[in-house]
Amino acid sequence: MKPYNQGNVDFFCGIYAVINACRYAGRKYHVFSFKEGCAFYQHMMQFLLDKGLFEEVLYHGSSFEIMQMYLEQARKYMYEHYRLRLFYNCLLYTSPSPRDISGS
Repeated sequence: MKPYNQGNVDFFCGIYAVINACRYAGRKYHVFSFKEGCAFYQHMMQFLLDKGLFEEVLYHGSSFEIMQMYLEQARKYMYEHYRLRLFYNCLLYTSPSPRDISGS
């Protein structure tokens, strides 16, 4: 019997990617415990449920638009819990300027 790997049963890799990117970006200011990572994951899953997107992502993965929603949720979460501001560049936009997701 072959074991399931992430991606075989669900398509939540976009959420993992955003959480891991936040952990990496903020590592100089805060090192996430496993419990904190789980809470972040639960927050993102609740976001999908609240938006009615859970099944869409479960079966089909995250579109570019949904990934942008993840980033916005992560921006809010990181600031509310750790007072860290997130910034990112969106390479798929035609504008060469960075996108500020800090809310300021």
